[in-house]
Amino acid sequence: MLVGVLIAQQSADPASSPDPCLRRSIPVTFIKNIQTVPPLRLQDLQVAVKGDHASIISLVQEKHSPRVILLIDTSGSMGPPNEGRFWGISLPTAKFAADALPPGASVALGTFSEHLELSEFQDTTSPTKPYLALGKLKPQHGTALYDAVSNASSRFKTPQFGDTIYVVTDGGDNHSSIRLPKLEDELVARGVRVFVFLVFEQMRFLTPEEREGPTNMEELAQKTGGGLITLLSKEWFTKPEATAMAKSITEQVAAPNRMELQLTSPLSKPAKLSVTLAREPKAYTIVYPRRLEPCSKSAGQ
Repeated sequence: MLVGVLIAQQSADPASSPDPCLRRSIPVTFIKNIQTVPPLRLQDLQVAVKGDHASIISLVQEKHSPRVILLIDTSGSMGPPNEGRFWGISLPTAKFAADALPPGASVALGTFSEHLELSEFQDTTSPTKPYLALGKLKPQHGTALYDAVSNASSRFKTPQFGDTIYVVTDGGDNHSSIRLPKLEDELVARGVRVFVFLVFEQMRFLTPEEREGPTNMEELAQKTGGGLITLLSKEWFTKPEATAMAKSITEQVAAPNRMELQLTSPLSKPAKLSVTLAREPKAYTIVYPRRLEPCSKSAGQ
C-alpha cells in the first residue's frame, strides 16, 4: 500500500546554503510491505550521494496538476501468444493504465511500434477513453520501445517536478536506435519517472529481446524512480487488489513526495543516490531515482 507522507520537518537551516547546486530535490515514494508498521519519521531516513552523507531539509507532498504521457505498445508481440483475437491481455492492461491516470492531469496519449505517434497534452476528464480505439487495431511490426520513451520525454519541454511516463508494453525492443543505458541517462537528467505496465503472458517470450524485457523494464522503472506493475491475467483486473493498485499509482503520481537534500559539495558527474531506513528497513519499500545528475544537467529540481 502506498503511504502518504505528511512530514514537513526541517533538519537543516535553509538559509545555510544559498548555492542551488547544493540543494537538490528528488521524488520519493514509500510503500508498506506489512500492514502494521511504525509511522515514518524524518530522522529515520538516511541519504547518501556517492557514499557521502546528505542532509534531508524537508519531505513534503507536491500539490499541482501533474503531466503524464501514456504510451501503448502496438507492435506485433503485444498480440496474444496463440494468434488469437488481436490483443489478449494487452487491451485490459491499457485500460488499467488509463484508469490510473490522476483526475485533472494534463495527459498526452501515444502509440508506437516502429514509430511513435503522440498527441498534444490536454486536460482529461475521462481518462479511460484513450484506450477504446485500440480494440480496432491489430498489433503488428517491430518495437522501438526505447526510442518511443526517449522521444516522448522530450515533449515535456520545460521540466516540472513529477513529470511521468506510463508505458504499456511487454518490454521487448528490436528496432530502437537508442540503447537502454543512454535512455536511462536522459530520463534521470530530465527528472522523468517511468511506470511500466508490463504485459506478461506465459509462453509468449519467443525472442531474446522479449525474454529480456521484464528485467530491462524493472531496471528502467527503478533507476528513474517510477514503478513496475506486472499484469498476469484478465481475471486479476476484477479483483479488489487491482482497484487498490490503480488508486495507489494515481495518488503517487498526483501528489509526489518531494525530498529536498543538502549536499556537501556540487556534483561534477552523475553520482549514485541511496535512500534507506535506519529503523525497521524492511517495513517499507522506498522508490526513488537511483542517480543524481550534476547541477547543470538536472531537470525539475
